[in-house]
Amino acid sequence: IDRPITGWGLDTFHLIFNANYNPISLRYSLYETWFDRAHNTVLDVLSMTGVVGILTFAAIFGTLFWSVYRAYKKGELDLSFTALLAGLPVAYFVQNLFVFDHPAGFVLSYLLYALVVGATTAGFMDREPSSVGDRPARPFPVVGAVVLGLASLLLVWRGSVQPAQASRLSIRASQRFPQAIALEDMQAAMRIATPYRDEQVFLLSRALVGAGDQLTKVPNWSAWLDIAKRAGAEEMQRHPRNAYLGYIYARLLGDTSFAVPGQDVLAEAEYKRAIEASPRRQQLFEGLGRLYLRQGRLDDAIAQFEIIRGLGTESGYGDWLLGVVKTFDLQQEPEGAALIVTSLEKPYPYQPANLRELVPVFYAYRILGRGVDLDRWASQVTDDLTSGDSPFYQFAYQSRLAKRADLEERFMAQGERLFPGFREKYLQAAKELESANK
Repeated sequence: IDRPITGWGLDTFHLIFNANYNPISLRYSLYETWFDRAHNTVLDVLSMTGVVGILTFAAIFGTLFWSVYRAYKKGELDLSFTALLAGLPVAYFVQNLFVFDHPAGFVLSYLLYALVVGATTAGFMDREPSSVGDRPARPFPVVGAVVLGLASLLLVWRGSVQPAQASRLSIRASQRFPQAIALEDMQAAMRIATPYRDEQVFLLSRALVGAGDQLTKVPNWSAWLDIAKRAGAEEMQRHPRNAYLGYIYARLLGDTSFAVPGQDVLAEAEYKRAIEASPRRQQLFEGLGRLYLRQGRLDDAIAQFEIIRGLGTESGYGDWLLGVVKTFDLQQEPEGAALIVTSLEKPYPYQPANLRELVPVFYAYRILGRGVDLDRWASQVTDDLTSGDSPFYQFAYQSRLAKRADLEERFMAQGERLFPGFREKYLQAAKELESANK
């Protein structure tokens, strides 16, 4: 609709998708809402090349059908072969409604075109194979074959082999992070030219952001971070309107800014640039809001989370973010707790991702005097060791404050089983808290 005649240009579906992103996508999952293809070749062609492209695309099929029909009317094809030649393009078109084109698909399509063109050529079906002696001898074009072969090998090497090497090294480096050998793999990957550098930036950024506040304890952490920042900056220069890449780069800068002062300023600029490219994408406002929280700019953070609430009134995502800030950062416990509970009870509720995110849930129900409703959430407390014993202290103590002795005993037993000595430490900590609050 924006550019109906010529479309947005080749390989630009991600720009179209992000510019017109529909916030209801986050109703169903926070995991994957970034797409660079429509998974529908017809829509890809229409959106990227417009009316000109879709008419050209339709003309290919029209030409195939016309060639088959004309050959059949001339009696050059029998009915069964005509049905086969007409059915193959139909099958290919239907397939294209559910996939996007790729090299393997192109090979099959070209073979299809060759079959139809050859079979509908006048006299093709009636030709008898000729013997070698019937044809005049012609010299084999050695030079041309060598040049064509070398050009093909170079194309395969640069377009397939090298990118595959870079991807293999990057994946292996992210899996081995933060070992020294992993750093060598990543440095080697960055020296290889590849059109998929953005995926390397993602893998490396995920590893660095995942290290959290332990980043500076990672051996050679500054070298890791420099590689990621340099690659991210170069990719942003090549693709300044790529909201997905902008989000990854901004998160890298923002989440590691505690280790490198001044990065937060650049992170804010990258978030705002990404928001210009995708003005209704909630993850961008969340990232910017969390950056403001780290800077102590609570009012600015709340403004971002309010935007998220406005983008999806039936989703609990924005209510959750705002509720957590008001409960724990602003100490506005009743209002914050109400928002947290609301986020869990909306038509498309927020789903706590881990034990740490269940802690605010227990706080909220306890603050609102709804301890009786904690059973539903208690059943979701799994034997997860990755978060340590801290969540179990909170579950047990909030249950105590909510007058749920049964749940307190349950979490003490679970904590003791997972972390021997937990019960004694918890009871001592609870006693000290109660003494301090008197």
